Amino acid sequence: MPHDPIPGNPADPRPAISQDFTALDIAVHQAVKPPPAPTRPSLTPGRKTLVLDLLRTDPERPWRSQEIAEAIDCSNIKSLWTQLSTWVKDGMLRKIAKDTYALVPDWMRSNEADTVTI
Repeated sequence: MPHDPIPGNPADPRPAISQDFTALDIAVHQAVKPPPAPTRPSLTPGRKTLVLDLLRTDPERPWRSQEIAEAIDCSNIKSLWTQLSTWVKDGMLRKIAKDTYALVPDWMRSNEADTVTI
C-alpha cells in the first residue's frame, strides 16, 4: 500500500505534485531611483572645525593626535589619523614628528569659510 503524502494546506494554490514548465514570462522593469534625501545644515560643528578651533587656542604648540582626540571627544582615533593626514596633504597642518601636528601659519587665524558646516 503506497504511503500517503503529508497533507498540505488546502488553500495553497501550488499543485500537489511536480509539473513541468511549459512557458516562462519574465518582465524587466527600469529601476526607479528614490528621491535624494533632504539636506540640512549640521547643528554641531564638524570635526575639522573642532580641530581648527582647538589648535588655534595655542597655534605654535605641537599637538599629539591623542590630545586632539581627547579634547574634541573623538572615540575613533584611526578616523582622526586619516583626517589629520588629509589635512597635512591639503596644507592645513604640518606633521612635526610621528603622531604630532601643528597648524600651518596661514591657518592660524579663523576664516569664515573653514568654520561653516553644511
